[in-house]
Amino acid sequence: GGMISSLNRKVYDDVWSTNFIQTSAPINPGNSGGPLVDSSGRFIGVNTLKTENTEGIGFAIPVNDAVKIAEDLINHGKVLRPAIGVTVNDNLVIERISEKSELSRSVSRGDMIIGINGKVVKNPSELVEEIKKHSIGDTVDISVQSVILKKVVSVKLRELD
Repeated sequence: GGMISSLNRKVYDDVWSTNFIQTSAPINPGNSGGPLVDSSGRFIGVNTLKTENTEGIGFAIPVNDAVKIAEDLINHGKVLRPAIGVTVNDNLVIERISEKSELSRSVSRGDMIIGINGKVVKNPSELVEEIKKHSIGDTVDISVQSVILKKVVSVKLRELD
């Protein structure tokens, strides 16, 4: 048994984040991938990972997200996540640009992403939520504030690698 201590905990990969349920239920190598159930026995998540240095904190993927992941795996053999090909810090400043990203020709490390398709984004979560509204292959307009000027660049979403 354990308690749910937090919902919507974010873990970032590229700028993509996965929402996790944080739980105090012990997650060990043997029960990773097993169900997280509530006190009524309802399936609410898939036990996924635990913190390395802290006992008693684990993370589970919410069941709705798990269904989407399962559908992608069945239909495509992998999980499809659209990405712009940059890694940003908490202030949306670009820290890394993938060579495969179309943005590598038009943005630089240190530039700040300030919007997508004309909508202002204030943090990585808002950026990811906007990207999630689109599919791999769609083109989006990323508003970037560089040290000297502001520009908008179009980028085709690619698969996160």
